[in-house]
Formats: sequence, C-alpha cells, structure tokens
Amino acid sequence: MIRTLPACLLILVCFFAPFLAKSQDLNLIGRLNVGIGLDYISQDFNGIKTFFSPGGGLGLEAGLEGELPNDLYWYGTLGFTQSLNLHFEEVNGQTRKTAFGWNKKIILGGVNRYFEIRNRYIPNVFAGAGAQLAFPGKLRRTENNDYKGRIYYNPAVGFHLEGGATFDIVNRFLIRPSVRYRFIQYNARKYSKGDVSTLRPDLKKAFGGGIDISVTLVKQIKGGRR
Repeated sequence: MIRTLPACLLILVCFFAPFLAKSQDLNLIGRLNVGIGLDYISQDFNGIKTFFSPGGGLGLEAGLEGELPNDLYWYGTLGFTQSLNLHFEEVNGQTRKTAFGWNKKIILGGVNRYFEIRNRYIPNVFAGAGAQLAFPGKLRRTENNDYKGRIYYNPAVGFHLEGGATFDIVNRFLIRPSVRYRFIQYNARKYSKGDVSTLRPDLKKAFGGGIDISVTLVKQIKGGRR
C-alpha cells in the first residue's frame, strides 16, 4: 500500500482540482463499509465446504466532496478493503487450517444528487453513481494446511450505484447511512505456483461485485448549506 498511495493521491488531486476551486460547499468525509459479496468461491475444511467472497470485506474510505449546480455534489475518496476468511481446528495436537486473505486499495469518484424532503428528522436523501479504480493486493489461500500460493491481479475499473439519507448530529457534522452496489472484475496476471491458466476459472477471473452497508461521517469545512 505504501508504494501505491502516492500515485493514488496524485490521480485524485489532479482529477478533482478544478472542482475544488469552484465548490462553494466543501466537506471532509470518512466512511466505514461492510461489504457483502455477490459471488462466492468454495474451499474444503476437513470435509466441509466453506466459502469466501472476493467482493466482501471490511473497508475504510477518506476524501472530499463539494458542490456542483442543481443540488449535485461530486466526491472523491481513497479506500482500503480487507477480506479475510479463517477456519482453524486443533484435535489431538494436530492443527488444521483453511484460510483466505485479500486486500485492495481503491480510488473512488462520482456524483450524488440530493433531494430535500422537508422532514425534521431526515433533512434530505440522495442517490448517485460513480466509478472506481482498484489496485488489488496478493490473494493468498490455504486449504486443509495446503498452502495454495499467491495470486496477483491486474488493476481493475468498475462502477457503483448508491442511495441513502443524511442526518444532522452536531454543529457542522453530519452522518450518512447508505447502501452501495459495486460491479468490478479482477483478472489474474501471475500465479506463484504455476501458470495463470492452471487456476480455477473463478480465481482466474474473480468477480468483486457486492453490496456495501455504509456509514459516512461528514465534516463541513466550507459553506454548509446542506
């Protein structure tokens, strides 16, 4: 992640620099995502099938959002997602483990449209769409103590759709629960234990789509009409 982060920051700043200059409202945003994958890959654990999802995991994002005309707001964030699945058992001094681990660094950007509903408890709701550029880390698997090696994937581009609501909490702070659908696919480029062609199809092309249940904390730093 250390090597990728400067490049991610440079891309994000260059892309959103024109919007930063023109935005009357500007907010800092921090976000927690609980991802539920839409595709599952099976592994064996002591004769029992277990499953992991390339599109699931726990994620964090941080970035900026700003105002555009017609109640539209642009946003840009840097994100990190960790997926982990571990089954561990010790019987008569013998240990058996089946595990999966994968992380991704992600640049996200998009536009949300806000709708004022004139309710004292819910000031407004929003719907939006955007794109993401993901830099996947090494996928590692172990099945019944048999280490399956590392799989390296190419960077991937995807899109997302989102909807949610905004609540005032304290002065210039907002909280924003939302649901986000993601579509993205990762293509393997290298396998530490052989040629990529020897991989299972669901690992050679790993579908990383899923649903994020998210909570975003917003700090208004400029303007603050919303």
